[in-house]
Amino acid sequence: MGKVIKFILVGLLVSAFPGEISNQLLMHQSVRGFWITMFRYVWFLALGYGVGKLFDRTFKTRYASRLAYFFFYGCVGLMIEWFLLGVYPYQPSPVQLLMFTFWAGMMLTPRIFIDEPAPDELKTIRRGIVRYIVIWSAISLLPFAIAVLFFQKHLTGPRHFSMLVFGVGVLGLNFYFYRYFRLLKSEMRAATAPDHDATPTGQPG
Repeated sequence: MGKVIKFILVGLLVSAFPGEISNQLLMHQSVRGFWITMFRYVWFLALGYGVGKLFDRTFKTRYASRLAYFFFYGCVGLMIEWFLLGVYPYQPSPVQLLMFTFWAGMMLTPRIFIDEPAPDELKTIRRGIVRYIVIWSAISLLPFAIAVLFFQKHLTGPRHFSMLVFGVGVLGLNFYFYRYFRLLKSEMRAATAPDHDATPTGQPG
C-alpha cells in the first residue's frame, strides 16, 4: 500500500509542478479546476500503478516492461488530448511530442522513484529529476505568479514565457528518462551475460 501512495503522490507532483499550477491556477485562475484535475489524476495514477504490475508480469525484464509502459502511456495521453481535450492530431509535431512526454513522464517518473533494487546510479537519476523539476518550476512559475499578483493588465508576455518554459522543460525530462532506460538496459545485459568466471561443465576445477 505504501508504494501505491508514493506512486500517486510523485505522479501528482510531476503533473502539478509546473504544469497544472501554471495552467489552472495562474492562467485560468481556477482553484476548483485545479483540484478537479488533481482528483482525476489520482484515479488515473492508481490505475496506472496496476497497469505497471501487469506489464511487469507480461515482460521478462524491467527494461522491456518500463519501455513498453512509457510508450503505452504516451500514446494513451495523446488519445486523451485528441479525443477528450480537443488538441487535434494536426497540431505541429513538437506539440505532439510535448503531450506524449507529459503523459508518459507523469506515469514513468513515479515508477523511477519506487523501483527496487535502487543502485547508486538510479538514486543519482532521482536526485537529478528532483533538482530539475524544482529549477524548472521556479523559472516557469515565478515570473507569471508575480505578474498575476501585481501586473494584471500585462499578463500576455509572462503567460507566453511560462508556456515556453513549460514546453521546453517537459521535453527536457527525456534526458533523465534516457539515462533511466540506459541503466535498465545495462542491468538487463549484465543479468544475461555468460559468467566467464564459472568453471565449464565437465572441466576440472
